[in-house]
Amino acid sequence: MKLSKYFRYTALLAIVLTGVFCMCMRVQAYSRLDVGRETSLSVFFGEDGKGFSGAEFRIYRVADVSDTVRYTLTETFEKYQISLEGLDSSGWRAAAETLSAYIARDSIAPEMTEITDQTGYAEFGSLNTGLYLVEGNPYKANGYTYWPESCLVSLPALDEEEDEWVYNVNAVCKYEKVPESQGTVSKKVIKIWEDGNESVRPEEVGVQLLRDGVVIDTVKLNKENNWQYTWTDLDDQGRWQITEYRIPERYTVSVVREGTCFIMTNTLQATNPAGRDEVLPQTGVLWWPVSLLAGTGMILFLAGWKKYNG
Repeated sequence: MKLSKYFRYTALLAIVLTGVFCMCMRVQAYSRLDVGRETSLSVFFGEDGKGFSGAEFRIYRVADVSDTVRYTLTETFEKYQISLEGLDSSGWRAAAETLSAYIARDSIAPEMTEITDQTGYAEFGSLNTGLYLVEGNPYKANGYTYWPESCLVSLPALDEEEDEWVYNVNAVCKYEKVPESQGTVSKKVIKIWEDGNESVRPEEVGVQLLRDGVVIDTVKLNKENNWQYTWTDLDDQGRWQITEYRIPERYTVSVVREGTCFIMTNTLQATNPAGRDEVLPQTGVLWWPVSLLAGTGMILFLAGWKKYNG
């Protein structure tokens, strides 16, 4: 009876180990992508299912990708101290907005430009794998201006339901809808430090205000002004953005806009050089648990065999 019970436990352990191994194999099946394969991107821009035609969209290839889903900022973008590691949805939104402002300020040429067709789609074909920033021009209709929201798109993208990489990606452009004329507006910037130690911070930082990619003003943020500043009487029809001028060493920067307020965050990096060799949410498999469980199972089996046959 005891021997039978032991073998039942051994069989159960074998089933568990098999299940773990199969799960790891399932993850491994889609963890590696074909970096040499051609990809494409289709961007829809419209409202209530009706597309806006004649809107210009641009894409910028901001990061390379390895077959194990490891991202590295391209040579053009590595000088901007922007991290792509461990981001949630709001973090990706901030990274896109931060990159967008530097692209506008420094007049970086896009990888490709397309115009939306009658159905509201902009089609980008024959693209290399990587991480792309999607940008669009504002569109005016029915007394409103539709401002496309910059976004980052991975090519290929992972279809989690099918557990496979999709090399022909479809994306829907989000936007901000505002009345065509509001008079003047104000914009505020607030600096946030994520470093846990005031002693390592610089005494001040420079922030540039951009209108349609042109630097309009540069201000200094410091403890005296509580690391914030407000601009007033700004043209409501311009595209207003901010960039950090001379980002402090060992810090990364991210900017997110909430209404009329820009939240600019500097995060102190421990060891990894900012913006290099970053990792997106990991889809690769960790094999050490399989070896550990398998080894533990073998030890238990041998110990039990010795007990009942010693």
